Amino acid sequence: MTSGLFSRILFLLRLEEVYHYYYHITQEYEVPPGAGFEMLIGPPKGWVWIIYTSFGDAYDKETGATVRSFNFGFWHKGPNMLWHYDPAESSLMNFEYPHVDIVPPGEVYRIRFINDEDKTIIFDITCHIIEIPEEEWERAKQILKKFITGGGR
Repeated sequence: MTSGLFSRILFLLRLEEVYHYYYHITQEYEVPPGAGFEMLIGPPKGWVWIIYTSFGDAYDKETGATVRSFNFGFWHKGPNMLWHYDPAESSLMNFEYPHVDIVPPGEVYRIRFINDEDKTIIFDITCHIIEIPEEEWERAKQILKKFITGGGR
């Protein structure tokens, strides 16, 4: 499910007939104890992304139990988002908040998973993407300026 903010952005682009594509990429990760690795995602040349990330629950691989812990989570940042840590705690995992960022060509959205638990954790993430040609970006930015802060270069 996409956030209300992201859904409004998608609706406005369609209403104003800004050329774009919408799709999502969902991946599941198996994160062993002590592991840390990064996922980098960014637009192809000539395109600008509006990206929204949503995160599933974290599960213990052996028992299937939901993991709620400050010791498992992810650091992440985008071109207009500061590096910050989201632990697998219910105050974040059960709350849909707008992780929306603009990713211009040549830049990436970065997620670094951290597992300081003593168990392997299964975790999924979905990146919802609106892909806009660079030549349409200025028009899109004007339409969306009420919704997008901190950039949209």
